[in-house]
Amino acid sequence: VLAKTFTKNNVKYQGDDRKKEENKEITKARYNKSIDLINKSAPDVVCIQECDEKYYNQLSTTYNHKINNNVQGTSIGVAIFSKHKILENTIIPGDNAHCAVYGKININGTDYHIVSIHAPSGSGSGSDLDKFKKLIVNVKNQVQDKGNFIIAGDFNRNYNADIEGESLNEYIKNLFSKDVNNTNIDDTFINNADKTKSYDHMFYYNLNSSDCKAVG
Repeated sequence: VLAKTFTKNNVKYQGDDRKKEENKEITKARYNKSIDLINKSAPDVVCIQECDEKYYNQLSTTYNHKINNNVQGTSIGVAIFSKHKILENTIIPGDNAHCAVYGKININGTDYHIVSIHAPSGSGSGSDLDKFKKLIVNVKNQVQDKGNFIIAGDFNRNYNADIEGESLNEYIKNLFSKDVNNTNIDDTFINNADKTKSYDHMFYYNLNSSDCKAVG
């Protein structure tokens, strides 16, 4: 299974009309690039955060099975698109603006458990950190003991983010290793070579490294 994570960053239109038009062009270019990448790589599963109506309608022509939760209003949500029937699905709660969605699919007799996540942003401390940890624990509880799983999305924290003295990578791996029957997450893939700038991550379990790769 190949799961990909794309985030459509909203651009706030500010300033004069020329600046607004420039921002619109940036948003259009991001959209076209991500759709082109999806079409060329043809993954079984696509995970998108801040999934608006344009993304939803475009991907629905190729992916017949989908889960979408509009957590940020009527037009933006967290989504999973799959070429395979989604056998189980649920919304994993977070705060009012952030959550995750879970879907179970089966490919050639093997079950895969997919989570698309959009974690709370913020400074990484206080209430922001509490909200982040709550969502991550809810995700862990959803996939624990299920076997093959992929957690992909916008964690709103970079690879080296300080979470109670641990990096994001260490925190996620240690949480699962300690609390989910010694489950060891095999690796992390980040869609940007600079770990200090990328907030999009993929964590997976019980899959070979050749099965997963970062693109874009």
